[in-house]
Amino acid sequence: MKVFVNRRIPETGINMLKEAGLEVFIPEHENLSHEEWLIYCQNHDAILSVGGEFKYDKDFFDQCPSIKTIALYSVGFDHVDIKEANRRNIPVGNTPDVLSKATSDIAFLLMQSVARRASYNFQKVKDGNWGDFDPMHALGQELYGKTLGILGLGRIGFEMAKKSRAAFDMNIIYRNRHQNEEAEKQLNATYVSFEELIEQSDVLSIHANFTPEQKDLFNGPVFEKMKDNAIFINTARGGFQNEKDLYED
Repeated sequence: MKVFVNRRIPETGINMLKEAGLEVFIPEHENLSHEEWLIYCQNHDAILSVGGEFKYDKDFFDQCPSIKTIALYSVGFDHVDIKEANRRNIPVGNTPDVLSKATSDIAFLLMQSVARRASYNFQKVKDGNWGDFDPMHALGQELYGKTLGILGLGRIGFEMAKKSRAAFDMNIIYRNRHQNEEAEKQLNATYVSFEELIEQSDVLSIHANFTPEQKDLFNGPVFEKMKDNAIFINTARGGFQNEKDLYED
């Protein structure tokens, strides 16, 4: 079987494929045009897809009838039409557990960075704009005892909640497709409505799977209902928020 890997991955992974008896092809340059990518796909049996810039939809499957399986080098799979793949009996794999802690680390980092205005103050240092000490300037805000609201309390959301609870004794509220009994038991998390989530959260962190129906879920009217000093963190997908509304609010 011939496997097309659109971008270079760690050599360990390449060796595993080769040791399994697979013929592996990696293009010399990684910034492929759509046409180049499509031609490579048409000449292979399987794809190890790195990145989400190319869509695996009905049109793709029609043009690449030789594809027998797709492996995603990612947790997300929103760039794949799963229903169409299933209809054609093409298995699609992803990596659901490998980035849970890493992504929650980034969300936790961003929360602290915003709370303590780290980027703003770092830029002041870089610019040599120290000035005199002003005890009333750029104070930021405390996170201790505040309320963390999570949209999508799955693996990553649970890790974010666990860190926030342990470090800052934050109260955890969440909105999910289903109640998370483990989080309620271990973290004393409270299941709330979407309205309660946006109105009560001091920090609101998104960890949900994105669907087209959720595009611009966080928009002007939603931001207006949030607390004036609320921190908004999104390490899921950019489509959740309306960027213009977020900037203006």
